[in-house]
Amino acid sequence: MSGQHWPRSLVRNSHKESSTSPVQPAISAENATDPVEYVRAVIAQPRADVKGEVIGDALKVQFSMDPWALTKGWTKTIFQKHVKDIVPGLFTKFPNIKEVSFTGMGTFKDIKGNESVEKSMIVKFSRQNASTVNWKNIDTENVMRVADFRWHHPAYDRD
Repeated sequence: MSGQHWPRSLVRNSHKESSTSPVQPAISAENATDPVEYVRAVIAQPRADVKGEVIGDALKVQFSMDPWALTKGWTKTIFQKHVKDIVPGLFTKFPNIKEVSFTGMGTFKDIKGNESVEKSMIVKFSRQNASTVNWKNIDTENVMRVADFRWHHPAYDRD
């Protein structure tokens, strides 16, 4: 798609919000029996449409950032807050997981008004790297900076 892309948060009409996403089970993180269930419980937003799979010793998670997309800054902060809230408990509760990656999906609108759902932000943490982070003390804004891998959509670089 050509042209500038902006997160839908900057051009959203509240009447377009949909609550038709499937309701995800309301289970507490403490009672989660698998890593994806744990992530769903921590995010606790059915409209985030959390999806994930364990491949070997790696957990790959994808979820929609649209429920929190008020501004670009807020969306990025909430993504990092979710990562901060999930990573330490995930590695503690599931010792077989050695790496976790999060992909936040977002709805973007180009300058011609065309909407598309695209990757918004990605972070990856290894167990080894995560063990060096003081999760209780780290500023939320620094979570992506200390990840093993980080990426954000170019729209987040524009005003």
